[in-house]
Formats: sequence, C-alpha cells, structure tokens
Amino acid sequence: MAFSKSSLLATALVAMSSVVSAQSNSASYDQVAQIQLTFPAADLTPVPVPANWLDIQGVLNVTFGDVAVSNIGDKLTVAQVQSAPSFRISAQTPAASSNSVFGEGKLFTIAFLDAGVAGKNTSTEVFNHYLGNNFTIDASSGELRNQTGARVNYGAPRPDTNDGPHRYMQLVFQQFENFTAPASPAAGASISNLELQNYYRQANGGLGKIVAANYIQIEVGQAAAPSSTAPVSQASVTALAASKSGAAGGKATGSTSGSAAGATNSSGGNASAAASSLASVSVAGIVAMGSAALLGAAML
Repeated sequence: MAFSKSSLLATALVAMSSVVSAQSNSASYDQVAQIQLTFPAADLTPVPVPANWLDIQGVLNVTFGDVAVSNIGDKLTVAQVQSAPSFRISAQTPAASSNSVFGEGKLFTIAFLDAGVAGKNTSTEVFNHYLGNNFTIDASSGELRNQTGARVNYGAPRPDTNDGPHRYMQLVFQQFENFTAPASPAAGASISNLELQNYYRQANGGLGKIVAANYIQIEVGQAAAPSSTAPVSQASVTALAASKSGAAGGKATGSTSGSAAGATNSSGGNASAAASSLASVSVAGIVAMGSAALLGAAML
C-alpha cells in the first residue's frame, strides 16, 4: 500500500501524568475528550476512523519494550518501535468505572494501524501492523492481555524514506459475546493492507465503540508537503466533555452487544450524541488552545 507525502503539523500534545492502576486513577471527561478530538485534528477521522466509532472512556498507555509513549501524537523512531507494544488502561472515566466498561470479563480487540500521511492518504484502507482479539484487562494493573493468538503478528513500522510522518494508531475496540473474527486476516497472518471498515462490518455486530486510543508518528528522512491537521480548541473539548459527563447518568456504555457504526446498542443513544457533537466540529474551524488548557489533559 503506497501512501503519499505530507508533513504532519504537531497536534495538541498533553501533559504527562503519573502511572497508576486503572482502578485507582479516574480520568476526567476533559482528558478523554481531548484524546477523542485529537483524531479529527490529526486527520484520522472521519477517514479511516468514522466519528461514531469513537467514545473514548479510558487513557491508553503504549510501551515498546522500555520505550513508553509520553504524549498522544509523539514522534518516535523506527528503532524505538522494534519491540511488540504492550497496552495498559491507566485511567478511566467515572462512567466507565460505574458501568464496568473495563471490568472483569470484558473483552477487547486491539489494532495497530498505519493511516499514512495526513492530508494525502484519504483511503479507508490502512496498513495493519498488529491485530488481536480477546484481550482482557487486569483489574489491579490495567494491563490488556491477549487470551488467544494474534490475528496479525506484530510487524514494526518502516515507512518509506522522505515519505513524511506516518500516523500509527492503536485502537481498543469493545468486543461483545457474539463476536466472531472475520475470516480475513487469518490467525497468525503477517502484516498487510486492511480495509478497516470492512473488517468492522464483517464482525457482525460483535465490535462496539473504540473506548481507548492513541497514535504516534514515525518519519524516515524528511518531506516538505502540505498537512491538513490542526490543534484542538478548548471550547470543543469542553463541549464534548459535557456531552460525555451528561451521558454518564444514562445507559451503560457498551453494556450489551451491538455495532458502534449503527449506534443501536446500549451505548448507542448517549455515545452517538457525543459522536454527533464531535462530527459537527469542523477541523478547518478548530483553533489552537493555550498551553494552560493542556495541563491535566490525558497522558498516554
């Protein structure tokens, strides 16, 4: 899969917070709203990730061996990502905690995907560097652990030289009891192209919202090309945070089977309202927020 060249302007990076367990640390709604809004700001939503798939409820920490990702949108080198990543939910919203979104017995699908270079790659196809189903979460540490073999074994990113900064997403999907892995990719497959939205549909309602997410950038060489990214405005963060906290008093997020794309499961009504609020924010109209607004935002 070939991606076009572009340079990726820095999106709003967030302040570092202490590493604590998923049970003991509560994420603010501003934190998860900041993460969620970074995806359209980085030109990752609505393509390849539809806005109504996103209902971030937890803070995702990603570590490659001894290299920890400090901030969403961090720039790493090829050498730093050779070890297969580990994933941990370091904090969750009060709604996620009360509704046991990351509770015992809950299952998740995790994907590590190259969305190419911002402003150039507009395809729903991504390059799949890792795909695993049947992850559970350790209640004390927040570690996400795969209970079955990977569908796609990890392959470290190696973007083309002078192709611009590639955006590599790590997405944590809710996985429901009726989930059956699509036939392709087969278990133990190597890295390859993936039509992400087709994979989602072929799960037949077995996948729900993306409840935690991160992305990093990797560039080899340097390319001078346009970008379609923008910072996130504090007004947008506040509006989405209010929507998420308001939904907390309603139905449990993702407590029953259903499709995020269809937004008909128990998370659908309230989470769709948040997604609609997100979708209504034009990336072109997003304005930069001050450094003070970044304090307390989510650390990955």
